[in-house]
Amino acid sequence: MNKLPCSSIHLKRALAATLAALLLAFTTACHKTTLVITTAAGHQITAVIEGDHSIESNSGQGMIASRFGKIIIERARVQIDQTPWAKIPEDVPVEVRIASRKITLTAGNVTVSRAN
Repeated sequence: MNKLPCSSIHLKRALAATLAALLLAFTTACHKTTLVITTAAGHQITAVIEGDHSIESNSGQGMIASRFGKIIIERARVQIDQTPWAKIPEDVPVEVRIASRKITLTAGNVTVSRAN
């Protein structure tokens, strides 16, 4: 019976671990995400955005746009792309997630989303 030397087994394990790490890196590198924290229209906004994006924020309105869609945040309402405005509570933290398959916004107990 042929037995592999101990160093050969370790080499194979190291090679398998390296290949697995490279595969994980390549599959996750395709979707660059950015964490943004800003303030607009009386809300602290925390956003996780996939891909390139632009952000405008001032005292009356915040806008986050990417190739996957656009969210406009005002003091008491939000809009995702051209959908009807939705009411949100004033002065509450807002969480936004923009990804290739879905846009979601949560403000207090209100969640608004749209599938891409």
